[in-house]
Order: sequence, then C-alpha cells, then structure tokens
Amino acid sequence: MVTYKVIGNTAKKRTTSLAEFLKCFKYLFTANAVPSFKIVNSLCSKPDPRLDEGRITWKPFEVSEQEYRDAMKLLQEDFGLEEIIVPRDVDNPFNWIIWQYQLTHKVPYIEHLKLAEIESMCKMLMDEAVENSSEEKQLELHIQYVNASSKLDDFLNAYLNG
Repeated sequence: MVTYKVIGNTAKKRTTSLAEFLKCFKYLFTANAVPSFKIVNSLCSKPDPRLDEGRITWKPFEVSEQEYRDAMKLLQEDFGLEEIIVPRDVDNPFNWIIWQYQLTHKVPYIEHLKLAEIESMCKMLMDEAVENSSEEKQLELHIQYVNASSKLDDFLNAYLNG
C-alpha cells in the first residue's frame, strides 16, 4: 500500500495500491505501453524535479519486483497496456515521457531528449534565481528559458502538427 497526498483546495491523504497510485501519473501511459520496473521504481523512490508532480507528494519508497508485476497486471487490464522492449537509457520517468513521443508520433528520441533537458535546466536555474539573484539575472535566465521552450515547441510541432 502507498500513502500519498493530493494537493488541491485541501490536501487529501490517500492510501491505495501501487496500481492506483501510478494512475495519478497519466504521463506514464500515453503510449499504452507498460513502463519498465526501473521507470516505476525510479518514480517511487526518487521524485524527479524535472517533472511537474507538485500536486502529489509522497515519502519515497522502493518497489519490489513482485509489487511491480502485480501493479502492471492490474494496469494492463484497466488500460490495455502492451509490453514492449524499452531501450536501456530509458530508465527514469523523464526519459520515458520523451521516448513515448517516439512511439506515438515518431519524434526522434535523442534530439527531443537533448532539447527537453536544456529546457528543464533553464527552468531550474530560473526558479533558483528567484530567491538568490538580482532582477537582471532573473530576467536573463527567464529569457534563456523562453528561448529553450520555444526551440522545444518548434521541434515538437514539426512532428505533432506536420
């Protein structure tokens, strides 16, 4: 069982199965594929600051292989997920999200990953600057973030809308 809070108008504490907890992360299932054990364990054991999981909080925990198999069986039944071969470097939720674009829209994984990592780094630096830097530095980092986001958007739009 997993205990977590969903932040909204009021923080509601919930205790559910691993499968129900994972349903909170819709991005795990956009390609209707089963995320690997490494991806699920990474999500549960060390939340990734590159992902916007701000509405859900939990105490990090390790997932056993049996818990993973049981959860995936239920999720396959609920969502019709298919088992696929996942490349070794797709070993965390961030990379999994990026890789699913390749599965669903033929977006080149490596180039997409590089652009997404640059955007993410710019966002983290910008967020840190709010508390630690001058307004001039904050503006400079904000512009870098907007530029990185625009490059990523342009890249994705060529595949998603082209």
